[in-house]
Amino acid sequence: MALAVLIFPQAVMGIYSNNDEIIAAGISYLRIIGFAYILFGLSNTMICCIRSIELVKISVVVNITSFCTNVFLNWVLIFGNLEHPALVFAVRRLQRSQQEYLNFDSKYIHFLH
Repeated sequence: MALAVLIFPQAVMGIYSNNDEIIAAGISYLRIIGFAYILFGLSNTMICCIRSIELVKISVVVNITSFCTNVFLNWVLIFGNLEHPALVFAVRRLQRSQQEYLNFDSKYIHFLH
């Protein structure tokens, strides 16, 4: 899926909408978020491996941390809190990529130990 959205973003967006404005906005979003899909796939694979060896506590802590990070970054960047301007769409795609990186990083660290 990550390769599809990185190589053919217009075709992928064409599945969901025929409105040119929505497709253009979606393409700009997919160009950045496509890299996060790769990390998302890797981190979920690692979490499945961790759960399969019955280390469920690690996956719960990592997923709760990821969720809280996502909520906090949404609160600050999208809604403009903590004296930060609300940037809505442009920041959402960067924030999502950053959250997936942090999520992957935390899972990778636990996976190695």
